[in-house]
Amino acid sequence: MGSLLKLCKPFFLTRLSSLPRSPATAAAAHLGTRHRRALAGPRNRRGSICSSSPCPSRPREYSSERGEDGADGVPAPAPAPAAAELRLFNTMSRKKEAFRPRVEGKVGMYVCGVTAYDLSHIGHARVYVTFDVLYRCFPLSLKISAVCIYEGWFLGVKSEYEVCYVRNFTDVDDKIIARANELGEDPISLSKRYCEEFRVDMMHLHCLPPSVEPRVSDHMPQIIDMIKKILDNGCAYQIDRDVYFSVDKFPEYGQLSGRKLEDNRAGERVAVDSRKKNPADFALWKSAKEGEPFWESPWGPGRPGWHIECSAMSATYLGYSFDIHGGGMDLVFPHHENEIAQSCAACRKSNISYWIHNGFVTVDSEKMSKSLGNFFTIRQVIELYHPLALRLFLLGTHYRSPINYSDVQLESASERIYYMYQGNSSERGEDGADGVPALAPAPAPAELRLFNTMSRKKEAFRPRVEGKVGMYVCGVTAYDLSHIGHARVYVTFDVLYRYLKNLEYEVCYVRNFTDVDDKIIARANELGEDPISLSKRYCEEFRVDMMHLHCLPPSVEPRVSDHMPQIIDMIKKILDNGCAYQIDGDVCFSVDKFPEYGQLSGRKLEDNRAGERVAVDSRKKNPADFALWKSAKEGEPFWESPWGPGRPGWHIECSAMSATYLGYSFDIHGGGMDLVFPHHENEIAQSCAACRKSNISYWIHNGFVTVDSEKMSKSLGNFFTIRQVIELYHPLALRLFLLGTHYRSPINYSDVQLESASERIYYMYQTLYDCENVVSQHAVRQDNIPSDALECITKFENEFVASMCDDLHTPVILAALSDPLKNINDLLHTRKGRKQKLRMESLAALEKVIRNVLTVLGLLPGGYLEVLQQLREKALKRAKLTEEEVLQKIGVRTAARNAKEYDKSDAIRKDLATVGIALMDSPNGTTWRPSVPLAMQEEMAPMT
Repeated sequence: MGSLLKLCKPFFLTRLSSLPRSPATAAAAHLGTRHRRALAGPRNRRGSICSSSPCPSRPREYSSERGEDGADGVPAPAPAPAAAELRLFNTMSRKKEAFRPRVEGKVGMYVCGVTAYDLSHIGHARVYVTFDVLYRCFPLSLKISAVCIYEGWFLGVKSEYEVCYVRNFTDVDDKIIARANELGEDPISLSKRYCEEFRVDMMHLHCLPPSVEPRVSDHMPQIIDMIKKILDNGCAYQIDRDVYFSVDKFPEYGQLSGRKLEDNRAGERVAVDSRKKNPADFALWKSAKEGEPFWESPWGPGRPGWHIECSAMSATYLGYSFDIHGGGMDLVFPHHENEIAQSCAACRKSNISYWIHNGFVTVDSEKMSKSLGNFFTIRQVIELYHPLALRLFLLGTHYRSPINYSDVQLESASERIYYMYQGNSSERGEDGADGVPALAPAPAPAELRLFNTMSRKKEAFRPRVEGKVGMYVCGVTAYDLSHIGHARVYVTFDVLYRYLKNLEYEVCYVRNFTDVDDKIIARANELGEDPISLSKRYCEEFRVDMMHLHCLPPSVEPRVSDHMPQIIDMIKKILDNGCAYQIDGDVCFSVDKFPEYGQLSGRKLEDNRAGERVAVDSRKKNPADFALWKSAKEGEPFWESPWGPGRPGWHIECSAMSATYLGYSFDIHGGGMDLVFPHHENEIAQSCAACRKSNISYWIHNGFVTVDSEKMSKSLGNFFTIRQVIELYHPLALRLFLLGTHYRSPINYSDVQLESASERIYYMYQTLYDCENVVSQHAVRQDNIPSDALECITKFENEFVASMCDDLHTPVILAALSDPLKNINDLLHTRKGRKQKLRMESLAALEKVIRNVLTVLGLLPGGYLEVLQQLREKALKRAKLTEEEVLQKIGVRTAARNAKEYDKSDAIRKDLATVGIALMDSPNGTTWRPSVPLAMQEEMAPMT
């Protein structure tokens, strides 16, 4: 991964020079303002081979008692499907079809390869990246729940399919001969050279090698044999030494493309021949011409026509009937139409199950092709952009939709993939093929304002370096599992990190690990473990917790034990500047030498908590002085220094590591409010003592998590670990709970609040899943959103931007979600909504804007359906019930209702509601969803 990052950086620098800009570049100034980029959604929400709906559509179930569904009318959740199902759009049927291989466990796939007479362009790249993704998909099980290609991630790996992927090389063709004559080269040698160049391009693009790569020149016997069969079956005729296929002998001609015979492009790759019985007839064999390569045949020396090559080679390796035949959309007619005709003429039982075609790459809305001269070769592009950035660009639009080439798109893909591999990606990209227009840029975007603890007021955010942000957040002392007080700190700064990145800032986010500390040593002694090993273990546990909470990895995660030289060097500088003194191998900072001490916290020197993380030392000149270096004690880890063996004090660690990665002056330093004094106060003092110009622009601190109005902490013993909480509640419900209170205000932990957050997030994801499921089954227009939906979207966008810019006021945004979610439910489930014109356009646009906001908040799951199922499982666990037991109770209740035993049915409903299981009745039966237990509903308070 590190080597890839090193490669990416030169690509960014090289791009400043010489690649010719595409004609589209001038029109590509649509990047928008920073704030609207925060709302720019993924370039493609459905850009994979799999349908975005993980299962076939089913009629929804609704509650006949609308009040139970909540104020927004939450529909009853549909039961999870037994398994995800791969659905592919079949050009032959013009619809998506469930994939069923002809032979269980095996797949045969043929993709038409390049005509090898020049370097391949990015139109070719799109074809083979598309089918490479499909090829990679097949080793995944399609028989277990939640398996799909979803936003580029594979879920549920399990070997299931044996795939034979055949991709040919056309090395005998008019264009190859013309290019060889132009260069004075042998056609076969020229073609062989470009075949190898193509392989190199595919390697750069991370396309797996096919199972077989046959060349036309190696398959003349098979081609000639197929032509013989077609002649024998009366579907072809000879003229002199040429052989033509008679389209009049194949009544089904045109079934793939929907074209009539007269639409056939006579002259496609061959001159129009007046000798043909029908102008649409096409060559199977062409007699030799002077200076051209030829092969002997029953009809004389010559070479095959273009179309017969693929029919013969596919039949050789896959038989006349196989699963998938693919290629670019330009091959539908006449190439694939002619393939069908000649294959069926050779064998009437010939049948391809799925015909799959990808859309064009365009330049100024015109298809990119060699013949039009408006193409860029793969080599030209990857000279300046990383091949994986090109691959990401190609995958950013659904494979069947056209994709417009522009340098802007490649720049965006490069930036996004750089952050991805660095572990910082939160950007979702531009519009894709989901038919949802980009949100209009705001004419005067709001200004981000953050509360600065130093000035005690909100200030407009101005980075020190235009376009770049340096942010340091104090990390955990790794001696135990982290609690939800820690969760609040890192969720808070994860939201800030995501928002800064979505404002198009290049962010270097540093979050340290303290792996050398008194508490670590004490815990290690208690467990009889090495302190460094114990700390390393808990660092990894912390990373797991952050992953569960959807916190993006920082740019750098330095550890104290790896930065002793930098720490020792900073202490030397402080001593040299007269701001510290030595006592018997210890080094202490002299607060009297720093008159500004207390400027962050507003405290006076006498308020300093002597003894914080170190015993009170009467040797100090001032009780407020704090340790920079502590001499070694028996049985403790130590490092050599100019003052003797020892280890650093707590505060110096962060000063040294922040200076190492961000310099002495940077933009944001953050942490919990408990760090303001003494930790951050001491950091300021020692950093300024080492470098007088040291300056942090914004000090940001989040409020406490409390239990019974007392701060939650390990030292007080009133804490709940993240692991304990997510054992019963979904991590995203915990994240929603934390974001439901402004980050600077205290938040009181309670089961009631977690239950409320769980119910709310279930409703959100159920609504979005229903919407995505419906929209995915319709074609959506890109440029026409009804005024009602547009008004709702605009209002929500404005609230989002205003709230985020107002010191990250996430509770307002969560409350504002109600309107667009309610609009979606109305469009999905009410008579009036279902009759609305352009309903799909409204749904798609509403779902997109919600999805983009959830991305910035870190609340967007990998898949709605998967999280809904997980939320149900957590609810069952809290209720101490199984799914089978709930369904059994539903069955008993249904029987009681049918017998008009309403008291009994009501009792069952109430019993389940008491433990957080709400029943939803509909004409189709009864289902259930998680809810807040009855006993807790009276205690519920708004999450603000």
